[in-house]
Amino acid sequence: MKIQKHILIVDDEKDLGDALGSFLLDCGYTTETCTSVDSALSIFRSKTVHLIISDITMPNKDGLEFFNLIKDELKQKLIPFVFMTGHSNKLDLKAAYEIGVDEFINKPFEFDDMKSVAAILLNGDAEEKHKNEKFYKVDLNEYLQGSSNKYDIFLKVSENFLCLAKKGQELLPERLANYSRKGMKHIYLTAVDFSDYIGMQIDVSTIVMNNKPFPKSKKIRLFNHFCKTLSESAFQENMQEEIYKKVYSSFENYTQIALDNQDLSMLIESFRTYDNTAADKSVIITFLALAVFHQWNWVNPRHLSRIALAALLCDVGLKDLPTIANKSVHDLTHEERKEYEKHPLISYMILSKIKKMPPEILFVASQHHENEAGLGFPHKLTKLKIHPYARIIHALVEFVDNVGNFQSKTSVKECLEVLANFEQKMISMQVLKTLYIIFDIPVPDSLKKLLLPADTTRLT
Repeated sequence: MKIQKHILIVDDEKDLGDALGSFLLDCGYTTETCTSVDSALSIFRSKTVHLIISDITMPNKDGLEFFNLIKDELKQKLIPFVFMTGHSNKLDLKAAYEIGVDEFINKPFEFDDMKSVAAILLNGDAEEKHKNEKFYKVDLNEYLQGSSNKYDIFLKVSENFLCLAKKGQELLPERLANYSRKGMKHIYLTAVDFSDYIGMQIDVSTIVMNNKPFPKSKKIRLFNHFCKTLSESAFQENMQEEIYKKVYSSFENYTQIALDNQDLSMLIESFRTYDNTAADKSVIITFLALAVFHQWNWVNPRHLSRIALAALLCDVGLKDLPTIANKSVHDLTHEERKEYEKHPLISYMILSKIKKMPPEILFVASQHHENEAGLGFPHKLTKLKIHPYARIIHALVEFVDNVGNFQSKTSVKECLEVLANFEQKMISMQVLKTLYIIFDIPVPDSLKKLLLPADTTRLT
């Protein structure tokens, strides 16, 4: 039987405390209210409490003294603690989170907001709302905030989506940082808000790239976040034609950033925060493709933007195969493998519905699993019939599918050695040699004499 969670409310304004207690009681919790810290201490020490909501400014002992008195016990028993106050001067938001407070709510607040906070802190202990709504994830630490919150912001807790802040409400960076410290990686937006968020990122790309003093490292972070957002959009069936018309120019802006080895090291370090999903894998392949093109001096904005979009979108067909989309190719059963081999054609059909989709992107979608020996899928094309971009992406897909850990140079080296020794006739050795250079690993003797497109101007 599900145990009802007990909430202790401490506020010297008795009417407010009683009203909040009655409201949370109607929400399915048991509640107890008191007007002083001494009474609260007595209740806390004698009864089982799952959440404490306390005012800060009270006569005699205040909420801060109360928190400090029980701080160690809260930590030991994993009991969350929420401050509510109309006087933020004594303890600001950042300081509250730094001392270990779980949430900080300014008066006046809507009771529904406290209900959401309680549900989040009590691990999703609430009725399912929004269960018919589709949500899209955004990296919590990269979320772009304006001067005011333009979206309904949700957290995902125990498969429930709970509203953290409503459109127009204040959502300070310190509050998001607090949830990040608790291990939460994403916030979630509704479909409408997510489309607006992508549009905002497109606008930001133009401003940022035209702002020469803007630090290069921040431009790369913004582009990384933009790629993640677009990938999430594509893999969650939110590919709107109007958006993609604007995306092309944004990619031309961002892909002109010259990626040197230091930049790549920063990006590779960021890969550790990625989820093991097809959408996130596509972002990794995108940046590796751009790094390869920069190594070859193929830096025409048109070419850079198209190889980047091709890498980002080529596996979008996996969204129609949800049971295997995020599985390692090495873990697929024979029947699952047959299903997996359908996704290049599904990707092609999805992307071809978008008007004026560049042909290079369509070729990569349908051919990025063809190999140079003619043993790939879905058409078993031979080397000369595979589009050059598809050959490049195919080699990068093989690398990403087989490397164990990007942060380990040993793991990267072992993967490259396996590919060099056993797949010489399957993948582009020029791409493989370039990966040795990108990851600052000595090129093996067997590849040293191989000319790269930077020297020959062509993919051999």
